[in-house]
Amino acid sequence: MNLRMQMKSIILSAMAIVGLSSCVGNSYYDNLNNPPTLNATGLTDTIKVSPVTFTNKSSEVINCYDYNMNMDVLSYDCSDTTNVHVLDDKGSRFPLSYRIGSYVEKFSQKIYFNAITEGDFTVKFSLKDTFKKSSDLTVKIHAFYNWLPVAIIKTASLSGITLTLNCNGSYDTDAKYGGAIKSYLVYIDGEKTMEFFTPSITILLSSQTATNINSKVSAIYVACRDNDGQIGNKIKVSI
Repeated sequence: MNLRMQMKSIILSAMAIVGLSSCVGNSYYDNLNNPPTLNATGLTDTIKVSPVTFTNKSSEVINCYDYNMNMDVLSYDCSDTTNVHVLDDKGSRFPLSYRIGSYVEKFSQKIYFNAITEGDFTVKFSLKDTFKKSSDLTVKIHAFYNWLPVAIIKTASLSGITLTLNCNGSYDTDAKYGGAIKSYLVYIDGEKTMEFFTPSITILLSSQTATNINSKVSAIYVACRDNDGQIGNKIKVSI
Protein backbone atom coordinates (compact mmCIF):
# COMPACT_ATOMS: atom_id res chain seq x y z
CA MET A 1 0.00 0.00 0.00
CA ASN A 2 1.48 3.33 -1.04
CA LEU A 3 1.74 6.34 1.23
CA ARG A 4 -1.35 8.01 -0.23
CA MET A 5 -3.48 4.93 0.42
CA GLN A 6 -2.14 4.65 4.00
CA MET A 7 -2.99 8.29 4.72
CA LYS A 8 -6.50 7.82 3.30
CA SER A 9 -7.04 4.75 5.48
CA ILE A 10 -5.93 6.64 8.60
CA ILE A 11 -8.20 9.59 7.80
CA LEU A 12 -11.21 7.33 7.20
CA SER A 13 -10.59 5.49 10.50
CA ALA A 14 -10.36 8.78 12.39
CA MET A 15 -13.59 10.00 10.77
CA ALA A 16 -15.33 6.78 11.80
CA ILE A 17 -14.21 7.23 15.41
CA VAL A 18 -15.36 10.85 15.49
CA GLY A 19 -18.69 9.86 13.94
CA LEU A 20 -19.20 7.15 16.55
CA SER A 21 -18.37 9.55 19.40
CA SER A 22 -20.83 12.14 18.15
CA CYS A 23 -23.61 9.54 18.26
CA VAL A 24 -23.07 8.77 21.92
CA GLY A 25 -25.61 10.77 23.99
CA ASN A 26 -26.35 11.17 27.68
CA SER A 27 -28.40 7.97 27.75
CA TYR A 28 -25.27 5.97 27.00
CA TYR A 29 -23.30 7.59 29.80
CA ASP A 30 -26.31 7.37 32.10
CA ASN A 31 -26.26 3.58 31.77
CA LEU A 32 -22.62 3.58 32.83
CA ASN A 33 -23.15 6.02 35.68
CA ASN A 34 -23.28 4.83 39.31
CA PRO A 35 -25.40 6.75 41.81
CA PRO A 36 -23.56 8.70 44.53
CA THR A 37 -23.44 7.38 48.09
CA LEU A 38 -24.52 9.13 51.27
CA ASN A 39 -23.96 8.06 54.88
CA ALA A 40 -23.37 9.46 58.35
CA THR A 41 -20.49 8.47 60.61
CA GLY A 42 -21.37 7.33 64.11
CA LEU A 43 -25.09 7.53 63.37
CA THR A 44 -27.26 5.85 66.01
CA ASP A 45 -30.92 4.93 65.70
CA THR A 46 -31.91 8.31 67.11
CA ILE A 47 -29.84 11.46 67.55
CA LYS A 48 -30.25 13.21 70.90
CA VAL A 49 -30.63 16.98 70.77
CA SER A 50 -31.17 19.05 73.89
CA PRO A 51 -33.21 22.25 73.50
CA VAL A 52 -32.15 23.65 76.87
CA THR A 53 -30.01 26.27 75.15
CA PHE A 54 -29.72 27.05 71.47
CA THR A 55 -25.98 26.34 71.54
CA ASN A 56 -26.37 22.67 72.52
CA LYS A 57 -25.70 20.63 69.41
CA SER A 58 -25.47 17.00 68.42
CA SER A 59 -23.22 16.61 65.41
CA GLU A 60 -22.87 14.11 62.63
CA VAL A 61 -20.57 14.04 59.65
CA ILE A 62 -22.49 13.48 56.43
CA ASN A 63 -20.17 11.72 53.99
CA CYS A 64 -20.75 12.08 50.25
CA TYR A 65 -18.96 10.01 47.63
CA ASP A 66 -19.32 9.62 43.89
CA TYR A 67 -17.38 6.95 42.02
CA ASN A 68 -17.96 8.77 38.72
CA MET A 69 -16.89 12.11 40.15
CA ASN A 70 -20.00 13.96 39.01
CA MET A 71 -21.64 14.90 42.33
CA ASP A 72 -23.92 17.89 42.02
CA VAL A 73 -26.31 18.85 44.86
CA LEU A 74 -26.73 17.88 48.51
CA SER A 75 -30.16 18.84 49.84
CA TYR A 76 -32.41 18.05 52.80
CA ASP A 77 -36.04 18.15 53.83
CA CYS A 78 -36.97 18.56 57.51
CA SER A 79 -40.31 17.64 59.05
CA ASP A 80 -40.25 20.90 61.06
CA THR A 81 -37.85 23.60 59.89
CA THR A 82 -39.24 26.01 62.50
CA ASN A 83 -38.25 24.00 65.56
CA VAL A 84 -35.27 22.12 64.15
CA HIS A 85 -32.35 23.95 62.61
CA VAL A 86 -29.70 22.25 60.50
CA LEU A 87 -26.38 24.07 60.86
CA ASP A 88 -22.94 23.79 59.29
CA ASP A 89 -19.71 23.66 61.30
CA LYS A 90 -19.60 27.49 61.39
CA GLY A 91 -23.01 27.75 63.03
CA SER A 92 -24.80 29.01 59.91
CA ARG A 93 -28.13 27.61 58.78
CA PHE A 94 -27.51 24.89 56.22
CA PRO A 95 -29.28 25.74 52.94
CA LEU A 96 -32.09 23.43 51.86
CA SER A 97 -30.10 22.80 48.69
CA TYR A 98 -26.30 22.96 48.69
CA ARG A 99 -24.40 22.99 45.40
CA ILE A 100 -21.32 20.81 45.76
CA GLY A 101 -20.35 20.96 42.11
CA SER A 102 -19.21 18.43 39.53
CA TYR A 103 -15.93 16.53 39.41
CA VAL A 104 -15.68 16.17 43.16
CA GLU A 105 -14.83 12.62 44.14
CA LYS A 106 -15.13 12.81 47.91
CA PHE A 107 -16.87 15.28 50.18
CA SER A 108 -17.66 15.41 53.89
CA GLN A 109 -20.06 17.92 55.41
CA LYS A 110 -20.28 18.36 59.18
CA ILE A 111 -23.89 18.80 60.26
CA TYR A 112 -25.28 20.16 63.54
CA PHE A 113 -28.89 19.76 64.65
CA ASN A 114 -30.52 22.36 66.91
CA ALA A 115 -33.94 21.81 68.45
CA ILE A 116 -36.00 24.71 69.76
CA THR A 117 -38.73 22.58 71.33
CA GLU A 118 -39.09 19.02 72.52
CA GLY A 119 -40.35 16.41 70.09
CA ASP A 120 -39.49 13.86 67.44
CA PHE A 121 -38.33 15.10 64.05
CA THR A 122 -37.04 13.68 60.78
CA VAL A 123 -34.45 15.09 58.40
CA LYS A 124 -34.04 13.46 55.00
CA PHE A 125 -30.86 14.16 53.05
CA SER A 126 -30.52 13.59 49.32
CA LEU A 127 -27.38 13.61 47.21
CA LYS A 128 -27.79 13.97 43.44
CA ASP A 129 -25.30 13.78 40.61
CA THR A 130 -25.36 15.53 37.27
CA PHE A 131 -27.38 12.64 35.77
CA LYS A 132 -30.02 13.12 38.54
CA LYS A 133 -29.24 9.78 40.14
CA SER A 134 -29.47 10.10 43.89
CA SER A 135 -28.83 8.55 47.27
CA ASP A 136 -30.95 9.27 50.37
CA LEU A 137 -30.26 9.27 54.11
CA THR A 138 -32.94 9.68 56.78
CA VAL A 139 -31.97 10.97 60.23
CA LYS A 140 -34.34 10.75 63.20
CA ILE A 141 -34.05 13.32 65.98
CA HIS A 142 -35.45 13.07 69.50
CA ALA A 143 -35.27 16.47 71.20
CA PHE A 144 -35.82 16.76 74.95
CA TYR A 145 -34.70 18.74 77.95
CA ASN A 146 -31.38 17.51 79.19
CA TRP A 147 -31.40 14.82 81.86
CA LEU A 148 -28.77 15.39 84.54
CA PRO A 149 -25.89 13.01 85.30
CA VAL A 150 -25.75 11.10 88.59
CA ALA A 151 -22.61 10.82 90.73
CA ILE A 152 -21.90 7.48 92.42
CA ILE A 153 -19.19 7.28 95.09
CA LYS A 154 -18.07 3.67 95.05
CA THR A 155 -15.29 4.08 97.64
CA ALA A 156 -13.87 6.99 99.62
CA SER A 157 -10.90 7.14 102.00
CA LEU A 158 -8.72 9.69 103.73
CA SER A 159 -5.19 8.67 104.68
CA GLY A 160 -3.28 11.51 106.29
CA ILE A 161 -3.82 14.38 103.86
CA THR A 162 -4.53 12.12 100.84
CA LEU A 163 -8.19 11.95 99.82
CA THR A 164 -9.02 9.11 97.40
CA LEU A 165 -12.38 8.79 95.67
CA ASN A 166 -13.62 6.15 93.25
CA CYS A 167 -16.61 7.38 91.25
CA ASN A 168 -16.90 4.41 88.91
CA GLY A 169 -20.56 3.67 88.32
CA SER A 170 -21.54 7.31 87.81
CA TYR A 171 -23.76 7.73 84.77
CA ASP A 172 -25.64 10.18 82.61
CA THR A 173 -29.39 9.53 82.67
CA ASP A 174 -29.77 10.32 78.95
CA ALA A 175 -26.95 8.00 77.87
CA LYS A 176 -29.36 6.25 75.49
CA TYR A 177 -29.45 9.44 73.43
CA GLY A 178 -25.74 10.17 73.48
CA GLY A 179 -25.41 11.68 76.94
CA ALA A 180 -22.09 11.08 78.69
CA ILE A 181 -20.17 12.20 81.76
CA LYS A 182 -17.35 14.57 80.90
CA SER A 183 -15.94 15.45 84.32
CA TYR A 184 -16.22 15.00 88.09
CA LEU A 185 -16.35 17.93 90.50
CA VAL A 186 -15.27 17.79 94.14
CA TYR A 187 -16.68 20.27 96.66
CA ILE A 188 -15.45 20.90 100.19
CA ASP A 189 -17.81 22.90 102.39
CA GLY A 190 -19.85 23.88 99.34
CA GLU A 191 -16.90 25.32 97.40
CA LYS A 192 -15.72 23.64 94.22
CA THR A 193 -12.19 22.45 94.90
CA MET A 194 -11.18 20.59 91.73
CA GLU A 195 -12.54 19.14 88.52
CA PHE A 196 -11.34 15.77 87.21
CA PHE A 197 -11.80 13.96 83.92
CA THR A 198 -11.48 10.41 85.24
CA PRO A 199 -13.60 8.69 87.92
CA SER A 200 -10.51 7.84 90.01
CA ILE A 201 -9.66 10.92 92.06
CA THR A 202 -6.74 11.66 94.38
CA ILE A 203 -6.42 15.01 96.18
CA LEU A 204 -3.73 16.26 98.57
CA LEU A 205 -5.47 18.35 101.22
CA SER A 206 -4.10 20.82 103.68
CA SER A 207 -3.53 19.46 107.19
CA GLN A 208 -6.33 21.67 108.56
CA THR A 209 -8.82 20.53 105.91
CA ALA A 210 -7.98 16.87 106.54
CA THR A 211 -8.47 17.42 110.27
CA ASN A 212 -11.82 19.14 109.67
CA ILE A 213 -13.02 16.26 107.50
CA ASN A 214 -12.00 13.64 110.06
CA SER A 215 -13.77 15.59 112.80
CA LYS A 216 -16.88 16.08 110.62
CA VAL A 217 -16.44 19.85 110.69
CA SER A 218 -16.04 19.87 106.91
CA ALA A 219 -18.02 17.85 104.37
CA ILE A 220 -17.11 16.59 100.89
CA TYR A 221 -19.49 16.41 97.95
CA VAL A 222 -19.10 15.10 94.41
CA ALA A 223 -21.11 15.98 91.31
CA CYS A 224 -20.78 15.15 87.60
CA ARG A 225 -20.81 17.40 84.55
CA ASP A 226 -22.31 15.94 81.34
CA ASN A 227 -21.53 16.56 77.68
CA ASP A 228 -24.23 19.25 77.56
CA GLY A 229 -22.27 21.19 80.18
CA GLN A 230 -24.81 20.74 82.97
CA ILE A 231 -23.95 19.62 86.49
CA GLY A 232 -25.97 17.06 88.43
CA ASN A 233 -26.86 17.03 92.10
CA LYS A 234 -24.11 17.07 94.70
CA ILE A 235 -23.69 13.75 96.54
CA LYS A 236 -22.24 13.78 100.06
CA VAL A 237 -19.17 11.57 100.56
CA SER A 238 -18.95 9.35 103.61
CA ILE A 239 -15.41 8.88 104.92
